[in-house]
Amino acid sequence: MTENNTPSPYPHDPSAAGQPYPGQQQPYPGAQQPYPGAQQSFAPQQPQFPGRQPYPAPGAGGVDVPERWRSRFEFFGRYGQPASSPESTAAFKALPFGTRFRLGFNGPAFFFGPIYYAIKGPWRKGLSLFGGVVALAIVVGIIEAIIGVTVPPGAWGAGVGLIYSTTANWAYFLHVTRGSASWNPFEGMPMFRKKA
Repeated sequence: MTENNTPSPYPHDPSAAGQPYPGQQQPYPGAQQPYPGAQQSFAPQQPQFPGRQPYPAPGAGGVDVPERWRSRFEFFGRYGQPASSPESTAAFKALPFGTRFRLGFNGPAFFFGPIYYAIKGPWRKGLSLFGGVVALAIVVGIIEAIIGVTVPPGAWGAGVGLIYSTTANWAYFLHVTRGSASWNPFEGMPMFRKKA
């Protein structure tokens, strides 16, 4: 009770820190307490590729991502970028069409571009892409003025959207797992696809 005989807004004395609230379950004796480095993770070992640093696996012992990102992170964590090695290309081709589409295309990034990048975290990569798109627009505008032909705005918008959407998943993966702060939006992506 408080001074004016009204019930306390707290279920118990706030000064009793570390004590559980009434009705809160006590962990059973010997329960593993969730703190970093408490015990070694028993997650399956990832395959090692020569010259590659392994990525943390999502879930237990690794990074925790929403369910819709988990399959993307599992693929990227195991194989890296889909075109980075013959193994990753073969694994990518073995996936069903819908899964391949989700790995290689990001719908919100297609429509919102740099805003999506800023919200998800790899804002430097989004800003670099934006600067590249502006520079490309200036060059295309000059060429259009010289030749006298115009590129349809819908085609231009779709092309820009494809650039953002095809780089977003990998950029987000690097941001979450490695803490990448690179300005290079194509970091870790091969210039040409390797044969399977």
